[in-house]
Amino acid sequence: MYEFRETEVSESHIIRLSELLTLVFGKKQEHGTSYLKWQYQENPYGTALGFDAFYEGQLAAHYVTIPIKAILNGNEARGLLSLNTATHPDHRSKGLFTALAEKTYVRAKESGYEFVVGVANGNSTHGFTRKLGFDLVTPLSAKIGLGNPSVERKSHVKFKLLWDKDGIFWRLRRPGAVYSMDKNHNVYGATKIAGIHAYLGPHMKLAPDSSLPHLKAVNPLRLWIKAGDDESLNPCYVRIPDFLKPSPLNLIFRSLTQPSYKLEPSDVEFYLSDFDAY
Repeated sequence: MYEFRETEVSESHIIRLSELLTLVFGKKQEHGTSYLKWQYQENPYGTALGFDAFYEGQLAAHYVTIPIKAILNGNEARGLLSLNTATHPDHRSKGLFTALAEKTYVRAKESGYEFVVGVANGNSTHGFTRKLGFDLVTPLSAKIGLGNPSVERKSHVKFKLLWDKDGIFWRLRRPGAVYSMDKNHNVYGATKIAGIHAYLGPHMKLAPDSSLPHLKAVNPLRLWIKAGDDESLNPCYVRIPDFLKPSPLNLIFRSLTQPSYKLEPSDVEFYLSDFDAY
């Protein structure tokens, strides 16, 4: 019989969560305790909200979201970004992921959150849309090019994340990440490929330039990832073919207050900095 508990964000429990994530996915920066503390404890918009399953004292499964702020239909709204999920190999095919997620969304609605949004890969998208009531809004577009992306924020969209000063400072403290800035104050994250830097989005220009090193001219290529396309993007950028991507990334959305509500691709503005990549 499984016992379900709301996820703790204590240091001792974060160590247990790190061990489970490492067991399931292998040792990565994103599964270390400093990274989980950054996500679960230090977020200025609130601590992590999720549920864990235990079997005879063993941590069997974990699912978590973190608080975010957004504009939804012209109004400021509190929501959650869906993040980590893991099930111990001994406890798979028991429906634990679905049970933990639904318990999380019930508690989230009780706590005043209005929606859950996430970026799912090709393997997990099906589970979110078929079992948990999410809508697949749109695949994320990925392009690569030279020079300043020259992207301008849309003035009217139904959904976009809100970033204040504290949120930006927290986002740019992501453990293990290396950030830099070009002469136009655009902020980039270093990728695993030498010479290619990922553009975080136009709202990150609010970061203080004194805190970031300047991007070197010898690193000219820029990676641009966003939900949907953007007509204002520098024409020197070209779409990356699907066969060159490790996995397709899909923007998914679920309203907690209006179950039938859906977002269209043209309704959203969602950049690389709005989820946990780079």
